[in-house]
Amino acid sequence: MDGLSEYALDGDETPCHHDRLCVLVKWLSGKQVEIQIDGTALVQDLKVALEIEGIPAPFQMLIWGTDTELGDQDRLDQLCDSQGILQLVLLISSTRSLGANAGKTRKLATLREVACHRWSRDFIRHAIPEVAFCLEDPVDEVREAAVEALMALTDLCPTETLAEVRRRLAHPDWGVRHNAVKALQQISSPDDSQSIDSLKMLMKDSSCRVRVAVFLALMRLLKLKSSAKCDDPILNELKESLKVAGPAGCGMEAGDLLAGNNARRFMQPG
Repeated sequence: MDGLSEYALDGDETPCHHDRLCVLVKWLSGKQVEIQIDGTALVQDLKVALEIEGIPAPFQMLIWGTDTELGDQDRLDQLCDSQGILQLVLLISSTRSLGANAGKTRKLATLREVACHRWSRDFIRHAIPEVAFCLEDPVDEVREAAVEALMALTDLCPTETLAEVRRRLAHPDWGVRHNAVKALQQISSPDDSQSIDSLKMLMKDSSCRVRVAVFLALMRLLKLKSSAKCDDPILNELKESLKVAGPAGCGMEAGDLLAGNNARRFMQPG
């Protein structure tokens, strides 16, 4: 059971009252920080105060005693000793915020939190697989928020982030492959030969939508100049890839892409 509901105070027992509490928070790595906080603070207030250590509140799991996870609405003064001192252990967990059972609203809030701040490297390495997993979410808005978060994570840990996204290029669900391609278009750089090679392997994907997404991603990543001619070998290779057997209309879509605004936009340098 989460929180302290099963540890409710009995009889005339009351919590120790202190104007300020001293909370000692220890990481599994051995790191320990001291937080001075108001005596009426809740666990959620402590989590916000701990964000200065580089871990967003939704990913914090605070443990009291040996194995009691604290709920956000638990009062800290119910836990401290007679001196107003409280010792807790901090774990990093994203299951409730980004796991399969987390709702759309919570996932969006968490992903936007990840995208808006520069967090610690320890947190980022933990969060990358969970954020990348959101590319598999059935909700479009969640997948889009995941791409934004991955862009932020790539700035600090590019190798790990790109690797997690590239893994999904081989996913059996074409929708996940499509999302991974769109993510790579945003987070990869033109000199990222590994991502470009991985994208080229999907140029004959069974899904027309994946092939079109690959076309646009490669056009962007290869930085094709506006002066590129239609007989350019790269353009021809991309165009032919869209004609592989698949849903009707792919060939027409390829021509439209090459001649239309999308091609011109992605062929612009810079």
